[in-house]
Amino acid sequence: MEKALQLNEKVIRFNAFFTILTGIYILVFSNEWVGLFLAIDFLIRGFTNLLSPLTLLSKLIVRLLKLTPISVYAPPKKFAAKVGLLFSFLIFLFTFVQWEILTLVVATLLIICAFLEAFLKICVGCYVYNWFVVPVFFEKINKKGNVQ
Repeated sequence: MEKALQLNEKVIRFNAFFTILTGIYILVFSNEWVGLFLAIDFLIRGFTNLLSPLTLLSKLIVRLLKLTPISVYAPPKKFAAKVGLLFSFLIFLFTFVQWEILTLVVATLLIICAFLEAFLKICVGCYVYNWFVVPVFFEKINKKGNVQ
C-alpha cells in the first residue's frame, strides 16, 4: 500500500494516551483553551497530512523508545480523528459556556474511546467507519453504476 495510506499504530496509541491525559486535565481544571488545543490537534490529524503537536510528541517518544512501527490503514484512523474533532470542539464549547454536565458526558466518552485505543487497540471510530461509512459510500457508488 502507499505510504500516504498508512499510519504508525504505535504513534496513534500514544496520541490516544495523550488525549486521555488532556481530557482529564480539561475535566479537572475546566480549561476550555485546552479543549480548543485538542480540537485543533484533531483538526490537523483528521484533515491534513501535517503533524499535529500530539503526533510530534508521540513520534518523539516512539523514536526514543525505539519501538518498531506497525502500519495500519489510514482512512479509518483519519475518520476517527474527525470524530475526535467533533467531540473535542463540543468539549471546548460546553466548557466555554460552563455547561459542566455536557462537558463531563462528552469528555468521558472521548476519554473512554481514547482509553480503548491506547490500551486495548480498539478504535471505536474505525468500527463506525467500517460498519457505516464504507457501506453507505459504496452503496452510493453502486447506485451510480461506477462499481460492479
